[in-house]
Amino acid sequence: MAGAFEKVMDSRKELVEKVIQLMEEGYHNNARAWSIQGLVPYNPESQVTYRGGNRLRLMIAGNEAGYKDPRWMTFRQLQKAGYRLKNDEHGVLCEKWIFETKVKTQTEDGQEIEEIKELDRPKVSYFYVFNAEQVEGYPDLPVKEYELDIMQIGDQLIKSSECPVYEVPQDSAYYNKSADHIVIPARYQFKDAKSFVATLVHEMGHSTGHSARLNRKFGMKFGDEDYAKEELRAELGALFIESDLELDPSGEVLEDHSDYLLSWIGALRKDPNELFRACADAEKISERIIHNYKLYIQQEDLSQNEIVSRTENVSADEAAYHLDQESYLYVQTSEGGYDYTLFDRFFKEIDGGQLDNPSLNIEAARDEILALHEISPELIEQIPIEEYERLPELIGKEPTVTINFSESGEQVEKEIEQEARDAGMTVEEYAANGYEPSQDIEVQTTVQPLIGELQRQSSIEPEKTQKISAGKRKTMGL
Repeated sequence: MAGAFEKVMDSRKELVEKVIQLMEEGYHNNARAWSIQGLVPYNPESQVTYRGGNRLRLMIAGNEAGYKDPRWMTFRQLQKAGYRLKNDEHGVLCEKWIFETKVKTQTEDGQEIEEIKELDRPKVSYFYVFNAEQVEGYPDLPVKEYELDIMQIGDQLIKSSECPVYEVPQDSAYYNKSADHIVIPARYQFKDAKSFVATLVHEMGHSTGHSARLNRKFGMKFGDEDYAKEELRAELGALFIESDLELDPSGEVLEDHSDYLLSWIGALRKDPNELFRACADAEKISERIIHNYKLYIQQEDLSQNEIVSRTENVSADEAAYHLDQESYLYVQTSEGGYDYTLFDRFFKEIDGGQLDNPSLNIEAARDEILALHEISPELIEQIPIEEYERLPELIGKEPTVTINFSESGEQVEKEIEQEARDAGMTVEEYAANGYEPSQDIEVQTTVQPLIGELQRQSSIEPEKTQKISAGKRKTMGL
């Protein structure tokens, strides 16, 4: 009976032959070699995700059997959970390697401690797992209620790339190691978004081999051994990345891989273990690119959350402005951006609306609103919110100065006519706004400046003032 090592090595050879078969089918069909569907294989009982060679094994096995479920578990696990296998079902062999062990040692003072020691020779074992579709009554895989925007994922991958990515209308995709940049055809040249992303992540996989990153050998020219190994790693990495992103990794790619499929096959037949070394490197490629991608998404979400948090508390971000001595503008943040209201000089609402751009700060939002209403920002003055909040109350009380005229009334009437001209109004319009150029005149303005001005110009004694209450000079445009 073969030991664990022989069993695992035989299984590896079988997997390599299966991969070569897939490659040859892709070569003859002029299609992508990896026509493998499925998400990242994982164990629902232990929450372990299968990686490296085991990942590739289960993806290929699931694809051959037509499984849509990425969940795999051992016989003991499914029994412990209260389930049983369907009749005549067979498991898939997975391997486990142990490179270190725990040993107990004593310190100089006699205290016993546990240390990790690397083994001289790694130990290997194996186990079998079964797909959830092979288990009677196992709960269905929950359906995720969302649609992937694949092209958006591509854009986010480009933004998260550790080197520049250039889209150029031409016929090839490549990573330039010396310049440390990626060139891919323009996205409109691809059959679909999946093909665009597949090519993108293949070249991003190459970029991780840079000396400042994972530092792999690239090979000097097409056809040499290192070149073939690097291409295999980039393609496996692309396969793993696409499955990590929950994309169907069966889309055709623009670039025809068949030219170097034969190089891959030669490298694998020469050393079957090369596939597993390539899988290990492909996991490193995938982990690095997915880490950067998720980090970019988190930063993007954080920026969006900052915008949302700013707009959630309306009272914390508001401003009021006096415009051109004729009107007022009030701006406040809202869920979708900014709400605003325009008032006339008597604080009657004359216009308002929403500005759907939460990325602007309140000053930029104000300027957009002013431009929309053709108001020059040079003529505005910000009002403290406390003063703005008092305006309706003050104006609602009809603040007035009532003056009884005597023999100097004619002079005051002339001054009222001058005030009307200065305000760009006729005397009738001036009177309609609270001014009456007759024996009893009502004037809405700030009290002290008006009283002083009228006393100076018409020689009215302060004691002859019958009624005085407060108001706003700017409210009246004076």
